[in-house]
Amino acid sequence: MQPNPMVLTSIDCPTCGRKMGIRTASTGVFLGCSGYALPPKERCKTTINLVPENEVLNVLEGDDAETNALRAKRRCQKCGTAMDSYLIDPKRKLHVCGNNPTCDGYEIEEGEFRIKGYDGPVVECEKCGSEMHLKMGAFR
Repeated sequence: MQPNPMVLTSIDCPTCGRKMGIRTASTGVFLGCSGYALPPKERCKTTINLVPENEVLNVLEGDDAETNALRAKRRCQKCGTAMDSYLIDPKRKLHVCGNNPTCDGYEIEEGEFRIKGYDGPVVECEKCGSEMHLKMGAFR
């Protein structure tokens, strides 16, 4: 298996304040705290799940949908490759170079974002107070 180096971002860890990094696993792309590699007493295991863009935006319709979607994607400032987009939270979207981890290009977009088609119940988490949404699909 190819090594998976972390690409550090400008996003601060909500738990310890260190920088978060872009990681790729068999389950997808996520943000992980750069403090994970530290000795056990200093280690931070905080992660942030990223929601893929196709669940955030309306998918283009028609015969040329895939071509149009590729043309509409942002391009990496470092290598020119199309970037994959992920929702971090309702106010930030992360664009990651399609060549990640070979290329460390990324951009953070500020704005208002919503998960596509989600109109279900929103419940407050009893542990941390964050919003929880009902999810559908195969979860492990």
